[in-house]
Amino acid sequence: MRNTSSTNWAFDTNVLVYLLDRKSPHHSLAVEAFKSAESQEKEIIIAQQNLVELIQVLTTRYRLSLRRAVAQAEKAADRNVTLITPLPHTFSTYLDLCKKSNKPKNHFDLYLAATLLNNDVTTLITNDPSGFKTVKELTVLSLANFT
Repeated sequence: MRNTSSTNWAFDTNVLVYLLDRKSPHHSLAVEAFKSAESQEKEIIIAQQNLVELIQVLTTRYRLSLRRAVAQAEKAADRNVTLITPLPHTFSTYLDLCKKSNKPKNHFDLYLAATLLNNDVTTLITNDPSGFKTVKELTVLSLANFT
């Protein structure tokens, strides 16, 4: 189990997908990451952007109806989580992160990072840390750390 001094952990969309998909090879890691957060009394953070992305993945890759995908997103948000939103200055923070990145292709990751940072969230759990490697202000923990 990975410990960090941060009092809150945000979870990326891919972790939410794996948490819902019991057939995913990453399902048990996603469950373990949430259990780890709970056992360490971390505040669990999900950004609204993650829920929109979750609905997109569920309707396109998993071919769920929009109604069913929305229900799954609501279920994810109904867990013992804190839902955060972009703030008025989040776009400015996003632009600053773009300037620090060399030819960023990960705009949604950078916008998520900006939202997290503006909401004083400094730790993110993801299965794809590569999109956040230029964001030095964010501690990114790979889902693989929760074995």
